[in-house]
Amino acid sequence: MKRIMSGPRPGVTLAVWEGVRSYAEFDTGVITATREQLADLAGTNVREVSRALTRLAEIKALIRVDRGHYRLHPGTAWAGNLAARERAAELLPAE
Repeated sequence: MKRIMSGPRPGVTLAVWEGVRSYAEFDTGVITATREQLADLAGTNVREVSRALTRLAEIKALIRVDRGHYRLHPGTAWAGNLAARERAAELLPAE
């Protein structure tokens, strides 16, 4: 929360973060919402959603899987069992 609020466009980023969390698959953290769905949910536009997703990946709240595809960082937010979270954490790139 502090990272979101101390960065650019905190209101939009926080709204997108909450939308992302509500569209995260159980046990995988894969975000199933489209940018359009997130824009509608957050009350903003697709361009702002893209900026927010990029910001969330920069602060390691999300992991960019591919262009336009993200999943929750297992150390930040998780919905699922502990074993699935541990497996997801093992897939993180070394920092």
